[in-house]
Amino acid sequence: MTRRSCVRFARLESTPAKGDPISAPVIISSRHRFVYVGIPRTASKSMNEWLMQYYGGEWHGGHHDYRGIPDHARSFLVFTVVRNPYDRAVSGYFGRHWGDRPRRTDLRVAVEPPTTKDIDDLIKRGQTEDAKPVPYRDFIEGAGVSLLLYFERLPECLLQLPFVRPSSVASFPHVLERGIRPPGGFEDFFNDRYEEFVWNAHRDDFVVAGYERYNPGLADRSMAAKWLRA
Repeated sequence: MTRRSCVRFARLESTPAKGDPISAPVIISSRHRFVYVGIPRTASKSMNEWLMQYYGGEWHGGHHDYRGIPDHARSFLVFTVVRNPYDRAVSGYFGRHWGDRPRRTDLRVAVEPPTTKDIDDLIKRGQTEDAKPVPYRDFIEGAGVSLLLYFERLPECLLQLPFVRPSSVASFPHVLERGIRPPGGFEDFFNDRYEEFVWNAHRDDFVVAGYERYNPGLADRSMAAKWLRA
């Protein structure tokens, strides 16, 4: 991604503000001794389904409950998934809520790429205090996360989880999205002003998770996960 072709961050309905109740989960398994803290737009719904179906995960609450992990689970492995802020922005812009609708292919909707006015509106809205998303650092420090899995390395990064056996790893599901995203990446949909906005708004996310500005992928392509503490 070049400086000229870079662009900005996504629709805030999918990058929730601090305190907003969103369906990204906190999942706990006493049997496998783990806590999963879901961050919106990082495959959290798929991870939720996978952990609850195959690994004894039980729903503890939404992403806003990440500071309320029970005392008995504080010694468990606490992990989350992080995603490049550029790609997370694209996913957020094209995301649409299902609401009470069933998740069916025929109920999906095509979403048009943003216009210059759309981008200007995103920037203006994103600068309001209520619209500021929860930083990765808040999730990590608030929940005591010790392991980051990289969205870009799903599903192979799942093998970094100590309770997953390589010989019998369960298939990772794909939860159907309502919004249909056209082909392309961040630089195909947004402009330099939006790139600058994403960088300024999510600079600490880049640092904490090890991403680089102007790079829509992983800085170290060999990384599947990052241990923050033993």
